[in-house]
Amino acid sequence: MSAGADNDRWQRLRRWAGPVALALLVAAGLGIAAWLPLGTRELIELGERLAGHPATLVVAAVGMALLFVFALPGSLGFWLIAPFQPWLVAVPVLVAASLAGGLGAYRLADRLGGIRPASPSGRRVRRLLARRSDFLMLCALRIFPGFPHSVINFAAGVLRLPLPRFVASTVIGLGVKFGVYAAAVQTGMQAWREGEALSPLAFWPLLAIAGLLLGGVWLRQRLDRSGSS
Repeated sequence: MSAGADNDRWQRLRRWAGPVALALLVAAGLGIAAWLPLGTRELIELGERLAGHPATLVVAAVGMALLFVFALPGSLGFWLIAPFQPWLVAVPVLVAASLAGGLGAYRLADRLGGIRPASPSGRRVRRLLARRSDFLMLCALRIFPGFPHSVINFAAGVLRLPLPRFVASTVIGLGVKFGVYAAAVQTGMQAWREGEALSPLAFWPLLAIAGLLLGGVWLRQRLDRSGSS
């Protein structure tokens, strides 16, 4: 099958999968809002009650993985898992769900090898990985904000990067990133529940996030300079 036909198939799949997934999310949100009009405190308490059921964690993780497979914002699953699960549970589940979705996207992109990124950021990441796709670069793209994970997954599949390198960089990079973000969210949640100000020790995740943001800006600027030289 030609590259153009592969790309057409992928675009048709995206046109159906994206709207259907978003429609289901919107319908669920509207249904909850209509039947259970909740404030912030009530909504968080509901999330904590639901988090006590193992099925809730499984559904959130599977949904996160499926969104990543179809290049949709799977990181939304972070807000269904990180605030309501212990750190030692939330981080491995988030990494496992992201890895499963990433592998699905990798395989799909490999099968439809002729697909072309539709967005400028997608084309930029693909060009970057075509030039440099070593382990440290893949880890940096996973850790630093500003590089969409779905784009990385599909670019890696299209370019057929070595699978062990893809898996190892995903686990390590997202383990660092999710670990910092989950610590920050859970620290804030604890302070909110207790009605207290953040303690000095609670600021380390916020400082770490600021460092990741600055690192992402620095990396993007450096890549832009190297790409234009």
